[in-house]
Amino acid sequence: MIVEGIVKKIMYKGLNKYAKLYDAPVADMQIKITNNPDKAVNYEICKNMIAVEQVSFLQIMDSKLDLLGYESMSSPVMKDSLSHVALIHNADVNKMSCFIHEHRQELWLAFYNEYKNVKTIRLSEHLAGVGMSF
Repeated sequence: MIVEGIVKKIMYKGLNKYAKLYDAPVADMQIKITNNPDKAVNYEICKNMIAVEQVSFLQIMDSKLDLLGYESMSSPVMKDSLSHVALIHNADVNKMSCFIHEHRQELWLAFYNEYKNVKTIRLSEHLAGVGMSF
């Protein structure tokens, strides 16, 4: 539950920050994660599922430094998640994306193979599934 709380805090901070910046409700904003073959993952801010800005994890955290190493924990988990969902759906991991978004006051992950949604799951369920529910 500690990990889930940290992840929620960071992602909500990012969603709220960019909702204000783009003058939109939080429900219209998403954080898109895609595989990067040269490093862990790429992050983009989306409004209504359309990318509006490529960002870093530090920008999502609204911080200049990641003293506690949250990105070094988060990015490999998301890279593995993209790979796992791609494997299950016989897809190319480089065509996969994951949108983190709020729905009914909860954070959800929506995995897409190009433009087709292949899996949608609550953040809490996803973290439990990858062994990070402590």
